[in-house]
Amino acid sequence: MAETTQASDKSLGLSITFGVIALLGTLGMLATSYLYALNGDHQMQLYSGVAFAVAVVGGGLAIAVLHMFDN
Repeated sequence: MAETTQASDKSLGLSITFGVIALLGTLGMLATSYLYALNGDHQMQLYSGVAFAVAVVGGGLAIAVLHMFDN
């Protein structure tokens, strides 16, 4: 008898989810940087840094999930 295994879709689903989070963080960084350039509000630099951190962590987790649930 042949044994078959079914691959889990966790890696694809979670990597897409974290990829979308990284994309939203990138868009947030773009928006806050643009607002800083227009208004000169220094609070936007803090928000841009937080958005950058979200983008980097989201991208890192997207790659880590692919490796963690690899069959």
